[in-house]
Amino acid sequence: EVVVQHSQPALVNEFYLLTLQLTNKEQHTMQNVKFSLELHDSSTDTTHLCVDKPSVGEDHVTLLNLDLENVEPEETVSKVFYLLCLQVGTRTLHSSVQYALDVPAEVGSGIQHCECSKSETVVVQSVMPFDAAIKLSTLKMDSIDRVHVGESFLLSVDVQCTSPWPIKVHTSQLSINQPFTFADETPESQLCDVELNEQEEASESFSLQVPLSTSCRGSMPLGQYSITWSRVCSDGSAVPVVTTLAMPSLTLDHVPLHVTACVPAHGKVRCLLPVTYTLRNQTSLIQELDVELQASESFMFAGDKKVRLRILPSSEHVIKYGLFPCVPGYLPLPRLSMTSSRHMDLCEQLLRRTLPSHVFVMPVGRDTTAQ
Repeated sequence: EVVVQHSQPALVNEFYLLTLQLTNKEQHTMQNVKFSLELHDSSTDTTHLCVDKPSVGEDHVTLLNLDLENVEPEETVSKVFYLLCLQVGTRTLHSSVQYALDVPAEVGSGIQHCECSKSETVVVQSVMPFDAAIKLSTLKMDSIDRVHVGESFLLSVDVQCTSPWPIKVHTSQLSINQPFTFADETPESQLCDVELNEQEEASESFSLQVPLSTSCRGSMPLGQYSITWSRVCSDGSAVPVVTTLAMPSLTLDHVPLHVTACVPAHGKVRCLLPVTYTLRNQTSLIQELDVELQASESFMFAGDKKVRLRILPSSEHVIKYGLFPCVPGYLPLPRLSMTSSRHMDLCEQLLRRTLPSHVFVMPVGRDTTAQ
């Protein structure tokens, strides 16, 4: 009796476990037992077989032959195999057992030597373990397909489990290409040891930037994103595997001006809310700008309402304002406007893209301390 035990469906890129159980139902010892497992379909280039432990060589193995020696009556022999599917599809495996029997002859006292075989066909369906959606956005969460040199942006990865079996994400890693860099230190995985059931999602985000010193232009590939995962098994027999996804390309734009704002995360009514704007000239020419902070019903402010300034090549100019919120709530900040004789349309686009538009203002709490 030949039984192949497995839990369908297989997941793409995992080492799918198949257990062969061979039980001798004959009345005599099975001798010179030979077992073979062969892949019978057109997907041999995307399928790999291995025995005892997961391993992948340079060539795809589609046929395994094993010598199991002798099997006594009612004895059961088990062997472990792994099937690696690199694409979605159906795999047909043909298992065959060949053995010899020495049976007493029906006539006389001699021994009759018999050659026997037993075959079994196993069909395995492979499916994707998860879907990964890559999103690129500004720090204001607006979708982008191009980024300004010197600008920070967000890369978000949404992982949705499509496997009927629960999967465990052991870790994840983002490997970025030059000239992109992490805005902070190299981040740790935010999905470490997360378990996902079918249709559940997990997400993580990375803050990236393009240094001002870069000279690269045009479309640049971001890099690769790797997930180390396995299916969840009660006995812990699942082998972690790594799935690598290619990141999209991003177009780099060199802009003449770079504007950043330093705004506290929140403020309080009638309390100082300091705001700092930094303007950097990224050209080899002197930039002459007219900068104005427009009035707002929600804020009083201290500072230059309107100023004309000149910024030297590769230099910065800092403008500071003291804002005083008049009411609580999620308030629009006083709008900063900027005009330039050289770049009339670009200034407003830069400000809308990079500067925060709102800030949360909390009411002042009452002092209930007994006098």
